[in-house]
Amino acid sequence: MVKTQMVIFDFDGTVIDSLDEELRIFNEIASKSGYTLIDSSNKETLRTKSLRAVISEVGIPMYRIPFLLMRGRREVAKSLGELRPFDGMKKVLRELRTKYTVGLATSNSLSNVQKFCRTHDIKEFQYVEAGIGLFGKARKLRRLLNRANIVARDATYVGDELRDIEAACAVGMRSIFVTWGANTTAALGSIRPDAIAEKPEDIIRILSR
Repeated sequence: MVKTQMVIFDFDGTVIDSLDEELRIFNEIASKSGYTLIDSSNKETLRTKSLRAVISEVGIPMYRIPFLLMRGRREVAKSLGELRPFDGMKKVLRELRTKYTVGLATSNSLSNVQKFCRTHDIKEFQYVEAGIGLFGKARKLRRLLNRANIVARDATYVGDELRDIEAACAVGMRSIFVTWGANTTAALGSIRPDAIAEKPEDIIRILSR
């Protein structure tokens, strides 16, 4: 990979191990709203699909997405004390901060990010864009780069979903797809990240190439 100056992370499913809790919250809402539950019968299949495809398959009308996103953020806030960073992630962030500018771009709320980082003594994120709509990451990534005064070609976005990689491509950033989050590599289809990490430590190795 070309030398990177800034590394920007997605939050849920990339830094924080929150997928099971998010699914629990979704299923609680789904059971009351008539949406299809996500459980052992369909979870792994849905991990191979884009977020838009998942939304369609579980029967959520697009106009309901902003409401569900806001409710999900509130519910996640209640359980943040029980959630943890992925194993090895804190060490990776500390090492990256010695070499790169480190940022965060997430659909989760700023208050949730700040609370989680205080709880787990994570101080490496110098620039944060939070509260992003599910399909608005490209615009927020541009804003983050402008704030840091770094051009897109000198930055790398690390994320666990197809939409993360699509946003990086739209901005002209490099991307690293991580396999421990919401999507599997099968969801990428024809979209090709610059690299794939199977564990947090791989991110350091990839960036040092």
